[in-house]
Amino acid sequence: VAERLGVSYVVSGAYAVLGGRARLHIELCDARDDTVCWATSATLSIEDFFRGQDPVLPEVIAALGREIVAAELRRVGSLPMPSLASYTLYLGGVGLLHRLSRRDFERSRELLQFLAERQPRAAAPHAMLSKWHMLRIVQGWAESADDEARQARAAARRALDLDDQEAFALTAEGMVSVLIDKDLDSGAGWYARALEANPHEPYAWALQSGLQSYRDDHEAACRSAATALSLSPLDPARFLFEAYAAMAHLGGGDADTAATLAQRSLEHNALHTPSLRILVIAQMLRGQADEARRAAARLMSLEPGLRVGDYVRRFPGRESPNLRRYAEALAAAGVPQ
Repeated sequence: VAERLGVSYVVSGAYAVLGGRARLHIELCDARDDTVCWATSATLSIEDFFRGQDPVLPEVIAALGREIVAAELRRVGSLPMPSLASYTLYLGGVGLLHRLSRRDFERSRELLQFLAERQPRAAAPHAMLSKWHMLRIVQGWAESADDEARQARAAARRALDLDDQEAFALTAEGMVSVLIDKDLDSGAGWYARALEANPHEPYAWALQSGLQSYRDDHEAACRSAATALSLSPLDPARFLFEAYAAMAHLGGGDADTAATLAQRSLEHNALHTPSLRILVIAQMLRGQADEARRAAARLMSLEPGLRVGDYVRRFPGRESPNLRRYAEALAAAGVPQ
């Protein structure tokens, strides 16, 4: 099957019907070395299955996706880059980028740059490199924010030069417009073009949610963030989507839901400092000062150079009445002015 279809993985299995239920055994095989890298058994309701209501198969599919990504990340860590397939390089680069540990983050750039050189006509590696530089700024890791911004802009433009209809490339250009240039109108235009090119691009929906929050259109922001989460439930950037959802609820005055979503984001990635900032603000606004101070201490341990003034300068929604409340909450929790 693998040879005929030219695939690296094959899912196979067997089933037995027992009354109104079916017992499944499912295996994921790496066809490159004929090894079973994952297997599971499950029981589903036949009636629910044909109604499209059975939860078992979606859970199995989600697990398969995680296992394939995990297997490719192991290959990235154990084999030299020239021997890796292009899709392995991309999955590895994206997966390591979103772990946000400094070592993995730097490795992700090496993988994406190598892939960009191997596939010189592909826009996606350049768009993801633009995101890499943006995350360096957002995480507070950039030695020179201006230099990092310049490289983010150059990578986004290179992606668009290669394919001006690539939804993620359009999204990357919008991200530069919003987060670096603070030009919300331009960003809205890029996100609209991205969603016109591909209405199922989750990054465009997530970043559009952020822009809508900066414009205080919080109901629309909540809808956009929910769409991003529904479109890509296995995305390695899920913690980012949850952070944008948290920001949308925070701006709309629902600090409880914002805190819950920020904590969920941190469960997926404890190193994401924007989620910690949202959590600190939400906890202060809901009267949990002690919890907010503990979260702020975690935030400062990850981003020791953070100052409230820096947060205000970086915030794209400069006209939002929420910005002052957010800054006051951070200061009250112990973030230096």
